[in-house]
Amino acid sequence: MKKNRVSSLLRKILICFLVWLVWASLAVVIGLMLTDWLSYRQLSKGVLVEGRVMGKEPENHQIVNYSFKVGDQTFEGIGHGGRGNPRFSELEIGQSVIVFYDPGNPKSSCMGYPEAHQRVELAGIVFLVAFLPLGPLTLAVIVMVVVAANGRRQITSA
Repeated sequence: MKKNRVSSLLRKILICFLVWLVWASLAVVIGLMLTDWLSYRQLSKGVLVEGRVMGKEPENHQIVNYSFKVGDQTFEGIGHGGRGNPRFSELEIGQSVIVFYDPGNPKSSCMGYPEAHQRVELAGIVFLVAFLPLGPLTLAVIVMVVVAANGRRQITSA
C-alpha cells in the first residue's frame, strides 16, 4: 500500500512538472514574440556609430528621436536615454549619442548598447516564465486533489 502511495505521489509530481514545463515553454515563446529581445540580440552583433539627438518627447514615455549616418544615407530611429547614453533629462538636441545598427538592414537600430536593452527585455520574459504557468499549475493541483478526494469517497462507500 505504501509503495502505491509513493508511486501515486511521483505520478502527480511528474504531471505537475509537465504542466509547468509546457506552460513555461509557451511563456518563453510568447515573451520572445512580445518583446524585442531577438532584435536586440541581432543588434548586439551590429555596428556602433555616432548618432545625434533630433528631438525629445517628455510627455510620450520620454522618447528620444535620433539620427545616424551610414555612408551617404541618414537613418532615423526612436529610443530612450540611458543604456550607455546620458539619461533622458541630461540629453540635449544635437547631442552625440551611441547608436548600434544592423549592417544588413540599417533601418534596424537602437540608441545605446543592445546588451542593456536585452537585459530589460529578458526581465519581461523571466516574469512571464515565472507567473504564466502558475494558473494552469494551480488548476492541475486542484483537479488532482478533487480526483483523489472522489476516489477516497468511492472506496469508503463501497
